[in-house]
Amino acid sequence: ATPCGLFLYFLYDAYKFKNALIPLGKYVDADPKIACQNLQETWFVPERVIAHIVQEELQMTSSSCKAQVVFHDVMTFVKKDSHCFRLDGAQNPRSQATTSLSGQRSRYTNKR
Repeated sequence: ATPCGLFLYFLYDAYKFKNALIPLGKYVDADPKIACQNLQETWFVPERVIAHIVQEELQMTSSSCKAQVVFHDVMTFVKKDSHCFRLDGAQNPRSQATTSLSGQRSRYTNKR
């Protein structure tokens, strides 16, 4: 196989991940009790916040490039950020986020 052929295969394969996503309705229909429990423990993280964390905050080294390490590092920043909150309200800094969003300019800006 040529390098170009391998590249095209991996490019095509990378875009197929959308087929593996499960719509929320089907997820809840499968087991409503477990789905509800899992969704309550889910964190809401705005895209601009996760982009800032990945681009500015993470310090990547060869030893920290494991998925579990990166996830732990990202969640450390998410739990401290006033724009992020758990859907069940635990550790939910909404009052801080409201003040921050209405009174001050956010440190997260779109770079478009």
